Amino acid sequence: MSSREPVCLFVSDVHLAPGDAAKAGRFRAFLREAARRAGRLFILGDLFDFIAGPQHVALPEFRPVLDMLREAAAAGLRVGFIPGNRDYAGAEALARAARIELLPPRVEVRLGGRRVFLEHGDLLFNRNPRYFAYRRIAGARGIQRLWAGLPKALVVRFASGLRGVSRRDTPPSPFRTGADLLAAARPAFRRGADVVICGHLHRSADLRTDVEGRERRLIVLGEWRDGCPHARYAEGAFACVDR
Repeated sequence: MSSREPVCLFVSDVHLAPGDAAKAGRFRAFLREAARRAGRLFILGDLFDFIAGPQHVALPEFRPVLDMLREAAAAGLRVGFIPGNRDYAGAEALARAARIELLPPRVEVRLGGRRVFLEHGDLLFNRNPRYFAYRRIAGARGIQRLWAGLPKALVVRFASGLRGVSRRDTPPSPFRTGADLLAAARPAFRRGADVVICGHLHRSADLRTDVEGRERRLIVLGEWRDGCPHARYAEGAFACVDR
């Protein structure tokens, strides 16, 4: 392992929403600390509570967070963003406005000689075909062009309705036990992942298993409610921080 590897932070499911000044303040403090102490930050989806499309990102309510991300990037923090199920429809506009790197739904990075697979988790922990259909439709380029041409007020109204559809068509998670979670991650382990890091389930987990004679690790990041849960990679080791 090279001693020059940067400290990496991983966060998911912040769910920033208009009017939640306390959470926005925690996120600002987290970014400032990350810019001082880390080289890379991976945001693994659902940074915002819901984004319907490019016009939605342009609303004034999003500007403070976009400013925070631009400031962190200007301070030298390299930020990568993997869209989640709440913000993928406006992901390109979000990344462009915040001047951060938009990453594909599934990404592999190498840290300490290990293959680390990153994703939001909605594609990993989901058995509902209606959800996959919804995501394909809402993320289609034609739909994005439609959003871009609508008045902002109408986009906000549609976003509220789409959020309800997303919630109704996503049943309670069947992934309740550690064995369930590891079973869902097993295909990634068989493809060579040493570590899988994701979110989506709104609860933290740090699990290990043996696949093909090697220890593998699944880190599920928790939702930001009262704290700032995240994972940290430094000096060759991963740590989960639930605070």
